[in-house]
Amino acid sequence: MAYKKISIWDAFKKEKEGLKLFKYPIEFENAEFIYIETEFGHESEFMHKTSTFNYYIIEWEWIYHLDDELVSVTKWDLISIEPGTRIWYEWNMKMLLLCNPPWIEENEVSFGVKNPHYQNNS
Repeated sequence: MAYKKISIWDAFKKEKEGLKLFKYPIEFENAEFIYIETEFGHESEFMHKTSTFNYYIIEWEWIYHLDDELVSVTKWDLISIEPGTRIWYEWNMKMLLLCNPPWIEENEVSFGVKNPHYQNNS
C-alpha cells in the first residue's frame, strides 16, 4: 500500500488577515491543502485572479460574503468559489481549503477591511 501521512505539525504555519493557516507540504502540481482557524473571520475582502477556493467547513456556522451576496454555510458544507469572486467571511470557524491552482500572493487583490469585527477592534 502506498500512501503519505502528513501531520499538522509538519505544515507551514502563517498568520494573515485574522487567520491561522497551516499549509500542508504535499507535492501536487495543481493544488494545495490549507487548514484554517479563525476567531472572527477574514479581515479584508479579497479576490484571487487564478485560483478556485474550495472550502470544506469542519466546525461552526458562519457567513461568506461573495460579490456582496450573503451565503450561509455550516459544518460539513463544501463551498467552491471561482477565480475573480470578491470574498470575505466572518465568525469563529475551522475549515480545510483546497486551492487549485496553488495560491500565489501576486495573484491576490485586496479591497481593504470589510469585517466589522476588525473595524471595531482597530
